[in-house]
Amino acid sequence: MEHWDAWCHLGGSLLGALGGLFLAYDLLRGKDGPLAGVTRVVTYMFLFAIPYSLGLGLKFGLMTSWGMGLILGFDFFKESRRIHDKRQPRRWITEVALGSGRALVLSIGLMAITTWAIAAFLFPLYAVFLSATYFLGWSPADNRRISKQILFRWVALWVSLLRGVGAGFSYWASFVLLSGSPSQKIPFVSPWSVGLTIGGGSFFVGCISPWVEWWVERLSQSRLAVVGIAFAIIGFLIQAFPDWIILLQN
Repeated sequence: MEHWDAWCHLGGSLLGALGGLFLAYDLLRGKDGPLAGVTRVVTYMFLFAIPYSLGLGLKFGLMTSWGMGLILGFDFFKESRRIHDKRQPRRWITEVALGSGRALVLSIGLMAITTWAIAAFLFPLYAVFLSATYFLGWSPADNRRISKQILFRWVALWVSLLRGVGAGFSYWASFVLLSGSPSQKIPFVSPWSVGLTIGGGSFFVGCISPWVEWWVERLSQSRLAVVGIAFAIIGFLIQAFPDWIILLQN
């Protein structure tokens, strides 16, 4: 019960804070301010949580979706600002940082359902792989589209397949390298499951992201105010949930 109480208070506080941000839309410069980035991050967190939780379990899904949503939301926000302000293309260090960040998030998520040593072996392998794909122009920002509809794109399928194969192979290589230590017991997760989950999650989000970007670019103050009020109310109800349980039991 203590864990549920902590999760309820944490989740309720987060939703309440987000509700306050949405209600302060004008003060935060509208769609050109940080609120657009927050909106993207929260939306992509929810989107990533669906395929990741279905593929490798709720623990992996919840841990990984936070990091992946943060990285992708920030990446798209910066790309949107860059296009609006007509800035120069991104530098190579940005590509390495974003690719390595995605690899770190996925490594930590796999560590949560296997062992900490998996992250130590998996992270450098997958970071190099993702950084290379970013340099080749296959980063999410390079393939960012804006559309009123959900899009099925062959490039999204190809890039997702590539990411899935890279993730599955990196995990398999990490498992083989780690298996050389006889004292190390490793909870096994199928490389196929890892590859399909990460590749499938990438394709799922990649198909919906054009609509998300269209929606964020056209958010109005009134809609955000409604979302803010809803978040604040839901956050309050979540925080109050443990107290209601205690009162009803008595």
